[in-house]
Amino acid sequence: MKKIHFCLLLVFFVESISAATIPADSAYCNSPEAHQFDFWVGNWNINQKIIQKDGTWIKTKAQDSVSSILKGCAIEEHWKGDVQFFWKGMKQPEPLDGFSIRYYDTNEKKWHINWMDNFDPTLGDGFTGNFNNGRGEFFHERTTEKGTQISRIIFSDITKDSFHWDLSISRDNGKTWTNIWIMEMKRI
Repeated sequence: MKKIHFCLLLVFFVESISAATIPADSAYCNSPEAHQFDFWVGNWNINQKIIQKDGTWIKTKAQDSVSSILKGCAIEEHWKGDVQFFWKGMKQPEPLDGFSIRYYDTNEKKWHINWMDNFDPTLGDGFTGNFNNGRGEFFHERTTEKGTQISRIIFSDITKDSFHWDLSISRDNGKTWTNIWIMEMKRI
């Protein structure tokens, strides 16, 4: 519990210090790419489905609150809902409280997405990627006991009041993908 509190205090401390040092006219914050996630700012109801070990899907609900922070240089997400991840040994839905921070790095020309939650209260390596033609694709690669696994998050079908989000994995270097978590978001 102390680790969670420390991580949250660290995030809020960095946020408050950084907000004071970023000039309002910063080119970093004003590039069109730095605002590609602005569609997401607001509050959302979520209908989600999560794959189970037997290949069936469990459906649950969640809510999301998303803000622009640091004078428009980053997006902060607060997610809350019930999940049942078989890969984490869950036998029934459990409450998940999640937090993400994302920003566009103008030098790398990539978005960086970092996530933490009550099951794993560390920001980790995160996902990187970009938007192309109104669709965002973000990737994270890690080594497991079964070999290299690539995770992919896609934001698609984006409108003013809704969008589709899915998380999939590949164990064959991106040749094939298996969806494991899908969310349909509707603006409140």
